[in-house]
Amino acid sequence: MTSSTGRLSWRPALTVSMAIGLAIAIVAAAFALAAYNEHLGQQERFRQAEVQLRILAGSMAAPLAFDDRSAAREYVGAQSSNPDVEAVAAYDMQGQLAASYVRAGARAAAGAQCPGAAAQRWRAADSDLAGHRG
Repeated sequence: MTSSTGRLSWRPALTVSMAIGLAIAIVAAAFALAAYNEHLGQQERFRQAEVQLRILAGSMAAPLAFDDRSAAREYVGAQSSNPDVEAVAAYDMQGQLAASYVRAGARAAAGAQCPGAAAQRWRAADSDLAGHRG
């Protein structure tokens, strides 16, 4: 099949089809990259919160060892500056709640235990902090 100029008539249709296919592939790749970037961002935010909780666990040893609940509340309350932290609780060696912070509107209740399977625990000297990824 040729036209009067000697070119194949199906060539323009093939070029348009290839252009549409390429455009769809580029859009799909952009969505995949955006989803992957969001996933990496969530992982990084959790990693940062984990590091902050490890630092908090290390700094809570003295206030808990000397039963300084005021200092413990101050350290735990400092986590309010991180918008990714919904709740923090510090327990003494007897398992009693020493200090807690719960962001307004958060699902966790002050003093509530973190669920076993989803909880991670960080220990440092006499402190015991539980972090929970919701």
